[in-house]
Amino acid sequence: MSDDGGTDRPDTPEASAVRDPRAADELAPDQYAASGDEAGGLAVDTDATDADEVDEHEALLEAFWQNARMRARFDWLGAYGGLTVLGALRPPAWAFGSTPEDADAFVEEVLSRATVATAEPLSDYETAAGPQPEVGAVAILLDGSGSPRALVATSDVSVVTLGELPHEELAVPVQSEGLDPRTQFVLERLTLLYPTKRHR
Repeated sequence: MSDDGGTDRPDTPEASAVRDPRAADELAPDQYAASGDEAGGLAVDTDATDADEVDEHEALLEAFWQNARMRARFDWLGAYGGLTVLGALRPPAWAFGSTPEDADAFVEEVLSRATVATAEPLSDYETAAGPQPEVGAVAILLDGSGSPRALVATSDVSVVTLGELPHEELAVPVQSEGLDPRTQFVLERLTLLYPTKRHR
């Protein structure tokens, strides 16, 4: 899985939610909030405020990662041979969807179902010239406020037609009306690593 994700694309079917394309260290705690000036608030030192928000968000991400990697046993080899690369490097973070509500709903789906599937048209990846998700990729899932909520891994990636989509597994339904049944989709399955039921 890549943190590149998609952006709002007018040609994307309505139900195909996309990830926030910004990297984890570029996300403020409230990634969807307007600035003070845009919201009609008092003038502030935006540079200082932005820096504080980035520092706070960075601290939240790092704290979540340190806890998650231990609870999910990413560093179980550490006591014997030092930290593994996977356990030492913090994975990218992203929010699913184009609104806070989308992100919150997706987080709840992942936390309640443990394994979910997402589907985006193959043409979206080809148009954006972006990489497709990769099996084994790990990421931190953010909610609508930009807070880290889950550690997930891509457990399967395949290209299927609209007719082959496992609709009952999709976290976000695909609106198939008007689409050619032969339309190809990138089907990605995400597995929850932390917090699973045994961590709660």
